[in-house]
Amino acid sequence: MMNDNDISRSPTIAALGRYRVLQRIGRGGMGDVWLCEDPRLRRQVAIKTLPAHNQSDSEYALRFEREAQAAAALNHPHILPIHDYGQQLLQDAQVITYIVMPYIGGGSLADRVADYAAQNKFLPMQEIMTLLEQAAEAIDYAHERGIVHRDIKPGNMLLRNDNWLLLADFGIARILSSSEHLTQTGTGFGTPEYMAPEQARGRAVPASDNYSLAVIAYQLFAGRLPFSADTGYATTIQHMTMRPPSPRQFNPAISPALEQALLLGLAKHPTERPPTAHAFVSGLQRELAQAPFEVTFNPAASEMAQTMPARQTTRPGMRPDTTMVDEPPPTTEQATSLTAEKAKRKGVTRRKVLIGGGVTFVLAAGGLGTWAAVERLGGFPNVGPFARATATTQPKITPSPTPGPNDPVLMLQGHFRPVTSLAWSPQQNMLASVSDDQSVLLWDVEQLYQQRASTAKPQPEANKMVASGTSMLLGWSPDGKMLAVANSTAQAFANYGVTIFTSDLGGTAPGFGNTLTTGALNLNGVGWMQKKYLAAIAASIALDKNVFDLWLWDITQPKQAATHFSLPGVPTAPNEGQPPVLATSPDGATMAFALTDGVRMGQVAGAGNKLQWKMLPDTLQFKDVFTTSVNTLTWSPDSNQIGALSNSGGTTIAYWSKQGSRWQPSGQIHMDNILTTMAWCPAPGSSLVATGAKEGTVQLWQAGNSTQPIKTLTSGSITNEVQTLAWSADGKWLAASYQDTYDTILVWSQPSQTN
Repeated sequence: MMNDNDISRSPTIAALGRYRVLQRIGRGGMGDVWLCEDPRLRRQVAIKTLPAHNQSDSEYALRFEREAQAAAALNHPHILPIHDYGQQLLQDAQVITYIVMPYIGGGSLADRVADYAAQNKFLPMQEIMTLLEQAAEAIDYAHERGIVHRDIKPGNMLLRNDNWLLLADFGIARILSSSEHLTQTGTGFGTPEYMAPEQARGRAVPASDNYSLAVIAYQLFAGRLPFSADTGYATTIQHMTMRPPSPRQFNPAISPALEQALLLGLAKHPTERPPTAHAFVSGLQRELAQAPFEVTFNPAASEMAQTMPARQTTRPGMRPDTTMVDEPPPTTEQATSLTAEKAKRKGVTRRKVLIGGGVTFVLAAGGLGTWAAVERLGGFPNVGPFARATATTQPKITPSPTPGPNDPVLMLQGHFRPVTSLAWSPQQNMLASVSDDQSVLLWDVEQLYQQRASTAKPQPEANKMVASGTSMLLGWSPDGKMLAVANSTAQAFANYGVTIFTSDLGGTAPGFGNTLTTGALNLNGVGWMQKKYLAAIAASIALDKNVFDLWLWDITQPKQAATHFSLPGVPTAPNEGQPPVLATSPDGATMAFALTDGVRMGQVAGAGNKLQWKMLPDTLQFKDVFTTSVNTLTWSPDSNQIGALSNSGGTTIAYWSKQGSRWQPSGQIHMDNILTTMAWCPAPGSSLVATGAKEGTVQLWQAGNSTQPIKTLTSGSITNEVQTLAWSADGKWLAASYQDTYDTILVWSQPSQTN
């Protein structure tokens, strides 16, 4: 089998389709590059062959054709065009796919940097900014058409002799990104040295390409990469967890203001970066325009040379992983269009064009030291800590100022992964949201509602990055002064457990500077009891698997260790990506949790170091329905009723009521359609229950045996699954999160009012 993609080993393959193979001119992890001849058009072309796959892999073939067509549709002066694509059958039922491009011999930006490093020089300032600007134009053009490159790096930035940049390899990383194909070939889906943290976690967004461009800018200005380790995996972890080192320590010529502009592009969270590649480059240009220059030597060039990969020796100026092509100059129409586009923007000033001339430079120290100062001078357009990275392609983000009675009044978008937990402060209409993007956002819904007529995108009051993990959970303290954030499933090297923040996310709560850990790899739920105890449960780490663990922290005694109980029962995870459920009663007296044999409840007794846990005798089970999968638990406002939802084989909703000291079934309905979550309105005396559906609708029910919802709330064009629901404490607001493209949160006002 020819899994190494070396078609030159086969004596029978001298052509790819109609193209005659001449020689291999490049090789890398994402494919080989061949110099070929097109006999029909009588010209030389460069063909990139992708790793071989099984002929029966129809999914890969479909993905290849779709991505190749999308890349071929890109028509921009700074994007390398695609002439053709196809596939070639090899021996042993292996197939190789290929993409045909123009042949250019001018080298890549990686070669250019290596050449200057060998001479102990930086690239001239004019050249750096010109190349970054051209790359930014190509990246933004692709993003506006819904295409993310996923492998922006110097080796994919091809150069003609006139410093005209052509960005290559659109679609390649996405073609190779399926887990099955990665397993078969061992190829990656990006380059670790230039990969954004969220892309390393499996979610490439437009801001990921902008991050890669910022890495390149850092490399050009500092003379070295911000992160580099012995292995690609270690480098990726650095991007995810470490702050980039100050570029000024490697090149003291960089001004503080320019350093801040560079580091802004390397923010860990996509929404904290400039919203477009052009906005990032414009920020660099703005800071360069503020500083005087003088000629000097390059003190960091030797270190730059050490960080550059070895070059291929068979062909001067070429890198093994680069397509080298000679592309004709842009047409008059293209050049006119490009000039007009640049004229609309703040391009390189005459002063900056005159800087450089083949010499290195010094930026005078001083000037702007913080991003806030950059904002005061005009800043980046639409940039803020919560600017949406996909702002150029997302739809209108604010619902109509005069919505219908069933329409949402607010659309909140700030996360880049689906929101896994929503929670309203019990003391004010402040909504907290958390996502597997490891960020917690606070939304002042009352204020945003008052500003709903504005065309500006709703912005959160605060944004906090938290420990990495999945199925993140939230829990407000009963007094609303603290917010607990837990990662249900920890990722590698994460501090799994619960972190307690102040209500404004300004920092950890007094006395709780460290994450509260349990020793378990998974937390199955968190809740507050008796106004002073934070509770968490998890599957036991003991060898006896028929128990689960419960931890209680007394928040009035921060230095006191948690009280731990091992209790009978096995928590059950209803669906992949969801934790087993836990819900505490509104009065804080009782905790309910889902086990494999049904819903169980318990209470805290005792005080101080002599706490005890009392399991209630009743096991709440679905009547005449075989299910061990509870998706959601929810309590009535008076703590005397509890509801549970299961979507095993359709959807079943069951209710139980407290009668004396025992719990009895009080209603159950079953339906064929799939509901994903439910939440009881917490307003005093309310019997209203909200449910979310697989197709994106939100229904309101009267708790009990009602077989039909009393109202259906509209979600506009969003038809994706409702992830989670949450009512405000007064019942005046209902929020729902969705698994749509923009990880949207919709908010309805006064949802219980009749039409």
